[in-house]
Amino acid sequence: MKTVLFIFAAAQVLYCSGERCGNSFPAGAALNATIRKLNDNLTNSNLLAVTNCTVLQAVDFGKGFLNVTLKIDVHETTCLADSGKDPSTCSLKTSPGAKTAICTSQVILDQINIDRISLECSYRILTTPMVPVTSESSMTSLTSAPMTSPTSASMKISASTIIWKWSIMMSFYKILKQI
Repeated sequence: MKTVLFIFAAAQVLYCSGERCGNSFPAGAALNATIRKLNDNLTNSNLLAVTNCTVLQAVDFGKGFLNVTLKIDVHETTCLADSGKDPSTCSLKTSPGAKTAICTSQVILDQINIDRISLECSYRILTTPMVPVTSESSMTSLTSAPMTSPTSASMKISASTIIWKWSIMMSFYKILKQI
């Protein structure tokens, strides 16, 4: 019985950890709701577009409700906020002063509706012009710290998330051993 509970807990903890966002349900719906809320609450005159997205956690609450936690990187585009355009179709702003952000979003949704969106962002401003990316190792220079390529950044997020979730799973296993 303990083994079955441990396997179930492991599946719940590791479900979707560190995976890239896609267009499929639930990650796609959570990402669309997040970027819509982010752009609706803008104090900036231009839209923000997603440049990287990782699913940190997806938990089924039962009765059709899901809690999806995303980590997204966003970048200011050349499209005006009131243009009505889809931010993913806009060009990224490359000049100094362009805003970027790293956001964590928690979305509770069911099969039909978005129930609640919680969004927390850390904004940065480009200090040098962005050079078009020609290799995976080149990225924009930001004021706070140099960044690595999107591929290695998402791998760091995935590895740290998996290690964190593994420690939770092992704690749960120790509790089960004592029962």
